[in-house]
Amino acid sequence: MELKEITEGTLDHIAFNVESLDKSLQWYKDTFDITIKHMSETRAVFELFDANIVLVKKGKHPNHVSFKVDDHKLFENCNKHSDGVSYIYLVDIDGNTIELINT
Repeated sequence: MELKEITEGTLDHIAFNVESLDKSLQWYKDTFDITIKHMSETRAVFELFDANIVLVKKGKHPNHVSFKVDDHKLFENCNKHSDGVSYIYLVDIDGNTIELINT
């Protein structure tokens, strides 16, 4: 399957690298009314307005924009996040990372 064949997807989250999950998450809690959806040693996922934000410990995953796509063949032999979601990273010609995740 070629990526051009994927015609549907939705924005899933935006990920930011942080020095300290605890300190960064506390800043978001103090600044906004957030709902935490998932927490691990390297990632925190929360809802901010109508968007999912992922804070990632530096060095574990790149800053990225993630799209949810429905193509199970694409994800047959790929990595999984701590929450079990399969993912693939693509890097554009300017070094920006796009993540595709399985629905």
